[in-house]
Amino acid sequence: MKARLYGVAWYLCIAFFLNVICLFTLFSSRHPLTPVVVALVAVVAGFACPKRPAVRYRWLRVALVAIVALVHLAFIGMWMYIVLGWLCMEQNMRFRAKVESADRIVIRDGGGLCHSNPDKEPVLYEITNKAEIAEFNSMFRFCGTCPECMCCGYPGIDWWRDGKRIAISALHHGYALRVEGDSCDLHLCVNTGGLICKWLKDRGIDCDDGGFPRHVQCGINRRGMVAAVQQRMRENGGRRPTIEDLRKEWAVYWKTDFPSCPSGGEYSLSFGDDGSIAVTCSVHEK
Repeated sequence: MKARLYGVAWYLCIAFFLNVICLFTLFSSRHPLTPVVVALVAVVAGFACPKRPAVRYRWLRVALVAIVALVHLAFIGMWMYIVLGWLCMEQNMRFRAKVESADRIVIRDGGGLCHSNPDKEPVLYEITNKAEIAEFNSMFRFCGTCPECMCCGYPGIDWWRDGKRIAISALHHGYALRVEGDSCDLHLCVNTGGLICKWLKDRGIDCDDGGFPRHVQCGINRRGMVAAVQQRMRENGGRRPTIEDLRKEWAVYWKTDFPSCPSGGEYSLSFGDDGSIAVTCSVHEK
């Protein structure tokens, strides 16, 4: 057991320096759970791979390793209490400020901005009652951020005020909300995602079935096309291809038929002034 405890302390020392590097490179600020994950991996590694201190200066080695490990644990505790706590509070306050004035919420059969015209997507449920709006908004509690997944999300959830959309979003796999304009997905707190999905299911909207498979596939298709465009531009000195160019060469690059939007319609390709690449589906253009 002593060897396992020393192993845990030893790997926590290594993890401490990794976390310092992540902190100074601002990686931890973009992914706030990184220090906690690194520390947990170190603990698991310590139990799985016990270590014994060298005989020479054994007690000095043990003392130094123990001190660094305790400093690391103190750092993790401070990070969780201050950084993660502040981040979650800031995320929740920012979200509340964005949607609290809404006088209508529209839940639709679609993702975020995967398709060309979300306004034409079928409405699954609409909330206009103030009490129900407040109840729905209160269910959204966030605990950090998470990397964006490849799908479009389902269902789409939009907040409106005075006939204008103030927030467009989509639920992702029942554990995150992607609000268009944000740089990352907002991770829902434990049980919060399940509560929202149950609330939706009680109103006939199934987050796990329904339109979800279609919008997952649409997101995967669009990411694949963006990757193909980037590859083609690298090979052709930055020249921007058209969707027809991509369609003709798809079989050569990917050895498959050119994908069609699973919700119907055709994919189109556009480029932003900043060089960004956007693929949309024309399913709702007509």
